[in-house]
Amino acid sequence: MKTLPLLILIMATLWSCNSETQCPACMTPPAPFYFEIVDKETNQNIFTLELAKPQDLKLINTIDNKELGFAFLDENDINIIMINSIGWQTEVVNAELWLKNEKILTLKVDATAKSDECCSWTEYNSVEIEHQDFSLERETGAYKIFI
Repeated sequence: MKTLPLLILIMATLWSCNSETQCPACMTPPAPFYFEIVDKETNQNIFTLELAKPQDLKLINTIDNKELGFAFLDENDINIIMINSIGWQTEVVNAELWLKNEKILTLKVDATAKSDECCSWTEYNSVEIEHQDFSLERETGAYKIFI
């Protein structure tokens, strides 16, 4: 008879050890893409120079012709485009960034959403930038696009 209370205690202990207490859920959002559009002759940001306005920007996924979300970061005159709508799921994106009626760049991304027992994250299988000369600014992680 003494084994029954011991068995109940063991079962209660096992039920209380679930994956949430042993492994809290975590999610790492996909890394955003940052772009600074600069005049290739002066190396100055075209938005800072007021040669363009953020409302003239459009980001289109040419695979389904839908607009993709992005943010324009203008605090402290940083004037950088942040694309944070890519990589939340496994997807292939072929995005074109337009300024008025001019295609500024094409961004091709192959993203895979991954997970294990505890966490989820995004892995970029490939990232390509086409149409303009660019450089990656190591300090900021922003792509400087020369137009």
